[in-house]
Amino acid sequence: MAKTMSSESIGARIVEWYSCIISRSVNQAILHREKAKQLLETTKCDDKIVAYFQLVDFRHQMMMKLNSKNELANLKVEKSFEPSIDDMLKYLYYFISGQNEYINERYRSAIKLFRKAERLLEYVQDDAEEAEFYQYTGLVYYRLNQYLVASSYMEQAETPD
Repeated sequence: MAKTMSSESIGARIVEWYSCIISRSVNQAILHREKAKQLLETTKCDDKIVAYFQLVDFRHQMMMKLNSKNELANLKVEKSFEPSIDDMLKYLYYFISGQNEYINERYRSAIKLFRKAERLLEYVQDDAEEAEFYQYTGLVYYRLNQYLVASSYMEQAETPD
């Protein structure tokens, strides 16, 4: 029997899951992922919710791979949903793809993706998410020996607007 839940309710569940990922609460993230997946499977959702789930699931996979210290080279972000996504989903796509490039030590590629994500950062309503963005961007510039730029981004990571 299919549950009747609104897309907003499922989206809220995915936001809770993503918050666990940002805070690196692995066990909580796993639980929230399973709940979100079950809701998605038993409810008819719009394309934006499915795309949001896919992006957060990709970020979840990255977190799990990092925790088990495996390579991320085989992970790919699916682009099939790209034409119908809003600005927040575009931000997440570029940011998560940039994180993947950073983890795989492709720093220049990561910078290109982070620049695209930064143009969409105004659509992010979460201080922790913004801080994580600035932290990753600072780390990439640090790896490229751009210490002044890196320190500027790191300062933004620790200082709310």
